[in-house]
Amino acid sequence: LELKELRDIFKRIQKTQASLNEAKARALDQSRSASKQAVKEATQVLQAAEHAVANLGNVNAAMQQGSVLELEQLHDKVCEVTKLLVHARNAVNAVDGSDTHSKVEFARLGLRLKGVDRKGQAANAIVSKQFEKASTEAKQKVLSSLRLAAKGETGTLEVDKLFVDLSDGTGEVTDVQLQEFFQSGRCDLDLPEDSVNFAIKHLAPCGLTRRTFSWALSTFFKVNRQMALTDRLEVVSAKKIRNLDVGEVLEVLGQPEKDDNSSSERVRCRAVCDGGIGWATVRGVSGTSDLTPTEKPFFLCTTAKPLQTGDTVDSQAIRTLEAGELLELLDGPRDVGQGSELRVRGVTCGQEASGWLQIRDKDGRTVAKLSSAIYKCNEPIAMTDISDLGNCTLLRRINTGEALELLSGEEVRPKEGGVRKKVRACQDGIEGWITTTGSQGKEFVRTAPRHYICVEPTQVHEGIASKSKVLKSLLPGEAFAAFEEPKEVSGGSLFQRYRVRAVSDGTDGNLICNPTECHLQPWVSRHQLAKEAELTVAAFLPSEPTATGISNKVRMLEAGEVVQVFGLPLEDPLTGRLRAQCVASRDKATGWMTVRKDSNPNSLILQQAGEKDGADEPPTEPEADPDLTVLQSWRASMRAELGSKRNFLVKQEVKEDRPFKQQKRMIPGVV
Repeated sequence: LELKELRDIFKRIQKTQASLNEAKARALDQSRSASKQAVKEATQVLQAAEHAVANLGNVNAAMQQGSVLELEQLHDKVCEVTKLLVHARNAVNAVDGSDTHSKVEFARLGLRLKGVDRKGQAANAIVSKQFEKASTEAKQKVLSSLRLAAKGETGTLEVDKLFVDLSDGTGEVTDVQLQEFFQSGRCDLDLPEDSVNFAIKHLAPCGLTRRTFSWALSTFFKVNRQMALTDRLEVVSAKKIRNLDVGEVLEVLGQPEKDDNSSSERVRCRAVCDGGIGWATVRGVSGTSDLTPTEKPFFLCTTAKPLQTGDTVDSQAIRTLEAGELLELLDGPRDVGQGSELRVRGVTCGQEASGWLQIRDKDGRTVAKLSSAIYKCNEPIAMTDISDLGNCTLLRRINTGEALELLSGEEVRPKEGGVRKKVRACQDGIEGWITTTGSQGKEFVRTAPRHYICVEPTQVHEGIASKSKVLKSLLPGEAFAAFEEPKEVSGGSLFQRYRVRAVSDGTDGNLICNPTECHLQPWVSRHQLAKEAELTVAAFLPSEPTATGISNKVRMLEAGEVVQVFGLPLEDPLTGRLRAQCVASRDKATGWMTVRKDSNPNSLILQQAGEKDGADEPPTEPEADPDLTVLQSWRASMRAELGSKRNFLVKQEVKEDRPFKQQKRMIPGVV
């Protein structure tokens, strides 16, 4: 009975083993089928990439013989080849779960991919460099011609006048209007027609508004070394306005001119920080550039901020700027003191107290103001109630050194001679008439400079410290003679004032920011992505496939990628999103991306990139050799299938850039 039960159990085990073997066979067949399909798809993708690279031909000869439009078409083809190589690389590197035969095929495909990838990257580097050079040259020549056309009789750029002339009052300059302008022969442009059309297409892809037209034609310089801003072109006879610090931004107001006396090249410009206008040296006698070209300063508002009318935090707000709004810098930044007391050292007019007069309190209110209508008495004179000496009444005597405030510019000349004026005595506030000039020409009063008149009750302190002793209290109308310029009392807050213009609606105003927490991000040409974004062909079209079946999507930009932005961003009229045209530094893919999705501060996608960020997009870690990765994975699978730990010595592929001793290094465990 036990033997019979054992036989039944053995039959059940055999049946279960057969089912297990059958399941293993089906799984192996499915794995082989999937591996063959993956090999087939990878082969097709690689063949497409090889065919595309072969169709490029000799790119050097094509660039030398073709026009700029043909160069643009070649650049588009190279970008498509780069996308195909990326797809091929992803398909060939997908070796997980494949059998041994498939891994061998993938290893062979990896070797083919390496060769075609090397050719594609070389062509991409050559064409992209030449295309960028040609496009920059064409756009600069077109812009230079527009600047010459906008030059007025005085030598300054009349950009608004040229914009009105080109736009015909429509508020926008289109590419067709620019083409008609250059075809009319109104400007001398030494460029082929296709180069002009190419530059216009890239300068005005969606038309040029007044703001973007002004931005395109404006020229800005950055100061390389400290120099003087003068009032004239000639350095010898010019007077210094102020010193220009290193890093200051200057707006060019005319064409550079040569100073024959100093043999230097100078230009009339405006300092952006304070609006000062004068002449600066572009290139000195030695030929070194004192000024280098830079971009017009624009800022992105990173959080909601009020646009105000005045220079104080409590000034009236014009409107609230949303996060992601683009702002044009008109003036600044300037340091403005907020909430700090202001005092000036001097003496009261009666010589009762000498110390520091408080002219602004901690709330920002002005309690004493500088007056130019203060006079000092040279000799004792009489103050009368009316100007007529025959019918007047004596009010009181004005002593020597007493301060008087002139009430009006009206003066009376009596028959006896001399001049009489109406004044107010600062000591007691009595108003009356005095003789300022006698009949023999003698002056009884003199002008008193640097005198302050109290508009509200204030104090004279012993020192400039905030808690210094009060020596005397002054009432409104009393005068104070200052010895020097006012100084701020320590303990106040310092803010920076930016005068900006919103690009969206052209509203001007002031932004008051804390220097340690400035919510303004400079708009530069190089940006880094804070989060992934979609790169599309069109500026405002949706990314879904159109009726023709052609997708508007170029590719997805990853977080941390660096892009080069062309021009100013545009706002989508339908969705309100801020869009910008850019090129990815990694693969030179060109298209449009979203800068800001909505008014939420967290919706900003671009952030300022450093000088070394995205330089040729180097990988953060050493890139692994794809062939070596495939072979190592193959070695592991061979060991698992064969159950052997023997090492098979096979020579590695020779690397041209490795030392000779390392080229013959043996890889253990690889057939």
